[in-house]
Amino acid sequence: MTRRKKAPLWPELRRILDDLPGLSGVLDRAGRRYVQLSRVGGTVEVPPAERRAVERLGCHVEPRGRVKLSELDRAFRASRLEVGLPAVLEAYLGESLVTRRESREREDVAWLELLARVSALDIPAWVARWLREEQSTLRAEWRRHDDSWPSGLQAAVSAAVALAEAGEGMELPRLAYRTSGDAHALDSDRPAGRLFERLLLHRHSDVGFSSPLSAEDRESLFAMSGLAVDELSSTVHVVGLLGTDDLVTAARAGRHVLALPLRTLYAIKDDVRAYRDVVFAVENRSVLSVLHRQLAGIAVERYPTLVCTGGHLSLATLRLLDRLTAGGAVVWYSGDFDAKGLMIADGLASRYGDALELWRMNTEAFHQALGGRRRKLEIDPGRFSRGAAARFPELRRAIGTDGAAYREGLADLLLGDVRCWISDE
Repeated sequence: MTRRKKAPLWPELRRILDDLPGLSGVLDRAGRRYVQLSRVGGTVEVPPAERRAVERLGCHVEPRGRVKLSELDRAFRASRLEVGLPAVLEAYLGESLVTRRESREREDVAWLELLARVSALDIPAWVARWLREEQSTLRAEWRRHDDSWPSGLQAAVSAAVALAEAGEGMELPRLAYRTSGDAHALDSDRPAGRLFERLLLHRHSDVGFSSPLSAEDRESLFAMSGLAVDELSSTVHVVGLLGTDDLVTAARAGRHVLALPLRTLYAIKDDVRAYRDVVFAVENRSVLSVLHRQLAGIAVERYPTLVCTGGHLSLATLRLLDRLTAGGAVVWYSGDFDAKGLMIADGLASRYGDALELWRMNTEAFHQALGGRRRKLEIDPGRFSRGAAARFPELRRAIGTDGAAYREGLADLLLGDVRCWISDE
């Protein structure tokens, strides 16, 4: 309510209040009741000290010490003021009264205007679904926050639209600058950044991520959406790539592990290929280190292509595997026996279909990795995504019984598989 000058009837009302001093408290309570009910209705309390003033105004006070607002309205209309209770309350309070109903109506209009502005951006279906399914939560947040929240929602939706139109992967700061003019608009400490992350979480709800996101989960979520936090920190570790690029050929010749940033991967314009069109992909860097160390004696011309996805999927990893599978390669993937490992395996299987082979990702391998450990040393596997639980029901049950197990327990078996594959050439 906006404070304004007293209404013209204020001088006369003031004289009435001077004559009936107990009336002020009744008007204070009547104002709150009127705003609450959005009409002249209900009753308000009249303490004994105020009863005589109300009765002298011409109102009937009920035995339980209450007066109806309709009685006050009638009395004021019959007085020398000749106006109803709402006008008296506005004159007394010196401000326009906005009832609860009027507030809701104004809020409805403002919310619909905001949705109209957002929807005018030609939003993708998944964004429209998020707005529809999360509308009550979003509206509650909008009601609680300051004016930065609506602009944050528009910036988040604009970023989602731009990301959908981009096709190729983008950096988060570049996307933010492109849609808002502020490279930091989508940072996680900004309203737009938090809303943008929630939008992507809704899009990939089957994965099982939840807020607040860890740094690794945030990068994985962005990677699934074709987005990188930046093109330098998003990397993939690889050994034994084939190609004509000088960096690729030199690294293969020296059997060096390449930590390829996304920026470098994009800069390698020449074809990159996997040896014999097979990629041995493991989740853990420690397992990649074992394979790399133990295969040091393999001749360069027969050296396999090894990739580490890390404990999360980076956009650089996905882009490298995209290029290799597009060239006809098949990815043999071996991940941890926990919620994160099965989630990565499920994500890769969904993305690459027949171009992905699960490598020792079964209950037999799980028990081999588990070794002699049983329930008394159970390791919490974490929360399984819906997709992973559906793709690996037997593993899900086994891990739920005995706890998580890790690839390090299978390193020797994985090494034997690779050596056997090399000898089959």
